[in-house]
Amino acid sequence: MNMKVDEPLVSIVAVCYNHEKYLKETLDSILHQTYSNIQLIIIDDCSQDNSVAKIEKWIQDNKVDCQFISRPKNLGLCKNLNEGLVISTGKYYQSIACDDVMEPHKIEKQVTFFEQQKEDVMLICSNFSTIDKNGTVVSEAYFNDNFIFPEEVFSAILSKYMGYQIIIHSPTVLLRRKVFDVVGTYDESLQQEDFYMCLLISSRFSVKFMNEVLAKYRVLDTSLSKQFKFGGTFFYERAKVIAKFYDREGEQLDAVIKFQLKQVKRILNEGLLSNEENTIMNGLEIYTLMKPFYNKTNSIDKNLFKIYISFPKVFKHWARKTNFKFVKNKYQLFYKLGIAPIFKQLFNFKIT
Repeated sequence: MNMKVDEPLVSIVAVCYNHEKYLKETLDSILHQTYSNIQLIIIDDCSQDNSVAKIEKWIQDNKVDCQFISRPKNLGLCKNLNEGLVISTGKYYQSIACDDVMEPHKIEKQVTFFEQQKEDVMLICSNFSTIDKNGTVVSEAYFNDNFIFPEEVFSAILSKYMGYQIIIHSPTVLLRRKVFDVVGTYDESLQQEDFYMCLLISSRFSVKFMNEVLAKYRVLDTSLSKQFKFGGTFFYERAKVIAKFYDREGEQLDAVIKFQLKQVKRILNEGLLSNEENTIMNGLEIYTLMKPFYNKTNSIDKNLFKIYISFPKVFKHWARKTNFKFVKNKYQLFYKLGIAPIFKQLFNFKIT
């Protein structure tokens, strides 16, 4: 990319996995940024389609000075993001999936805004539109004109603030690169790495918002959130993130506890466990992850835990909505594997 010494360098890591239909639009949106001092790193995570050939052709056709890494085997998003972090040298940093799109002024506007902020501001995000697989606009803007960005971002992420499911959306984010020196790299044990990173950064630093549409988020059936949005796996992955905030105190811990209780209530009240065979193990794991919260709550919250956290309650609720014979067979499988006693102990556990 073209360089200007008077502009701070921005590193952009574009990660591709089977995005051949969309990657040209993504890469073109980077190429056509009105901001010129960009370090572009493209990583293909062993795509099974023609993504690699299309990326190489795009680089050649546009004579782009960038770094392209083509993986011989799939490593997952977090490993690729972390390698991008190691390679990146910019003052500011952005990652983008190769099916999302940046508006032309995104980087210029966010860098200008960043340069006006205090040093404790580590993340800037914005409004965004949503598009479908054909590029048709589904929603012109996620946040309406009356949206007021929260002062307590950490709690707002967990609280469905002003009725919005999302407060910070990844394609809109620009970061100070040095924030990773403090909070560390992406956690490769998590599938909801962006959810965790936003919580981690907002728990320690200031976050700012621009109510301008600066990115387009493409909603696909293959999106990770679509794949397990209403299953036990989704809630287990959320519980794994929340479990990393056990050491919080005060309002932050209260927000974490309320969020976790809300998730379990949804499991029970909306019958989200009814069609997923691995929900038994997900339920056991969620149950185990949540138990440490019990001793940190006040009496009112403890009553809620007695109602909602008990895995037997979750299991019985799930069993009522499925074939009992299947549940019985699952228990017999646990017995054959030698873990039935553990399962039985958890099944009979009661909070006192």
